[in-house]
Amino acid sequence: MKTNLTTYKVMMLVTIFFVSFTSCTKDLDITPQDDQTLLGEDFFANETSYKELLAGVYANLSLTGINGPESSNIIGLDAGTSQFGRTLLYLQTLVADQIIWSYENDGGVAGIQRNNWTDQNPLILGMFSRAHATVAFANNFLRETTSEKLDSRNVSTDVRADIVTYRAEARLLRAMSYYYLIDLFGQANFVTEEDQVNSIPKAANRAELFTYVEAELKAIEADLLDAKTNEHGRADKAVAAMILAKLYLNAEVYIGEAKYDECVVELNKIINAGYSLAPDYLLNFTADNDTNAATNEIIFPLVSDGTIVQNYGPTTVLVNGSVGSLEANGAPLGVGAGGWGGAIRLRKQFVQLFDGGVFLQDTRNNIISRF
Repeated sequence: MKTNLTTYKVMMLVTIFFVSFTSCTKDLDITPQDDQTLLGEDFFANETSYKELLAGVYANLSLTGINGPESSNIIGLDAGTSQFGRTLLYLQTLVADQIIWSYENDGGVAGIQRNNWTDQNPLILGMFSRAHATVAFANNFLRETTSEKLDSRNVSTDVRADIVTYRAEARLLRAMSYYYLIDLFGQANFVTEEDQVNSIPKAANRAELFTYVEAELKAIEADLLDAKTNEHGRADKAVAAMILAKLYLNAEVYIGEAKYDECVVELNKIINAGYSLAPDYLLNFTADNDTNAATNEIIFPLVSDGTIVQNYGPTTVLVNGSVGSLEANGAPLGVGAGGWGGAIRLRKQFVQLFDGGVFLQDTRNNIISRF
């Protein structure tokens, strides 16, 4: 998805800096001079702002900050290793022995990989913070798109109709964040747009969050666009069904109650929407997977094209981490990205599942696996 980075940057700024500068002393009444910062109602003078503000909610899944891949809107955490998709990859795979990350001195990896982490592990803090950041951005969007706010700004009928869908998408992204907090942490700080800004949130346990996520996704289904009809990178009914399916699949762990029948219902919604596996698995990981045959397989991508949306997130990690010196230097396999010397490796037990672990040597004398 060729999303305008300036749009993302403005949205993140607007979301973060939606504040009024006031004091009892006029000397402290200031207005920032950054030409990329818009304050309050000035931003909404243009009705395209609502879609741009929604882009800011999505942006937290791909970007880390407003000034390129080195910047972060979360204080105290490295921009690379705290990226949403990257921390999700680490917490879901390194603890499950699916892959080995050979750079164990890379910000908390050793603790995750060896199952001896603490609550101060930066990867755990990164995932927890990114998920809550999405909740905060979604809440902000919902507060700025109430009927009262739209009436006061005289928003046109056409745009108001679009905002119905935008609000459903923001609620989905918030629900998805709470789902990951259910799955990875079992508890979260629970806040919605109904809570006062900067109020102290209450802690919600798994059962409370489960009930909320389930109800929220069902409530917004009618307002989401049909599967495969939204712009690439934006959520639709299939995304809501997939989150529900994952919620139901693990319901016995989350709430001690089996919900496999409900899981099948949601999965059938996705299957019947026309999704199918790509004819070549590798198409899922190419730069044009928004237009090639992989579009029939990808339900919800984290946008990361390497040019407009840049980060040190999962795409960078998976591509560079999987590329060793042979591929990176001679590029005999057509790999354009620089390699990280094979930072990501498979455990031998996984390799041995394929043809007894037999490897082939190609005509260029480079070692490649059968799979």
